[in-house]
Amino acid sequence: MSSVRIASGATASLAQRLFRARALSTTAPILAGRKKQSYQEYSRQLERNFDMEELQTWNHDNHTTFGHLYLENVRDVRQYLRKIKYEIPTLAEYSKPFTPPSERQILRFQRTEHVGVANHPGDRRVTMTVKVSKLGLSDIERHKFLLLVGPRYDPFKDELKMSEDREPTSMENKKRLSDTLDTLIAEAKNKDDMFSDIPLTFPHAKPRKMPEFPEEWLPQQPQKQQEQQ
Repeated sequence: MSSVRIASGATASLAQRLFRARALSTTAPILAGRKKQSYQEYSRQLERNFDMEELQTWNHDNHTTFGHLYLENVRDVRQYLRKIKYEIPTLAEYSKPFTPPSERQILRFQRTEHVGVANHPGDRRVTMTVKVSKLGLSDIERHKFLLLVGPRYDPFKDELKMSEDREPTSMENKKRLSDTLDTLIAEAKNKDDMFSDIPLTFPHAKPRKMPEFPEEWLPQQPQKQQEQQ
């Protein structure tokens, strides 16, 4: 019985030592002795941060809130001024002279890119415009072509406008618009049926009257101002 008691006592002391060693080894030194902050203490600390009586005395040694906002705006302006002075001149070597489009480049493509928004559905949308008079169609072919395009034609500008966004990328939509235009031109030149008996009307097109700018809003010359005075 004595040997059993000694063994059990030795086992208990060994377990206590192992438990203490494990507790000391797994506890971070920075957390030793730290008490958990209650919700009430946390709320009181937040209240002290906004308590007028707890605020430090202002000794006129710092700016006000509006002063710091003004200085922040000044820093932003200076940052862009540095870019204008030091970074923009380095881009001059990459500039290319403007080359106006030739007579054969009659298609105009336009797309909108939403900056800051990834995979925006409007980024893939492409709009194509072209002057119908530059397509090289005869009067009969032009008549049939305008019947096919319908309300996409503006008679006041003599301009065809089409848009496409069914493809996943803008380049594929651009190619689809070009292929659609080729198909319309080929169909307009098809002599099987020219639809010459169908009248060509534009009920969708309405003239836009531009408002006239009032002359009294124009800046007056110094001589006229002196004469009026």
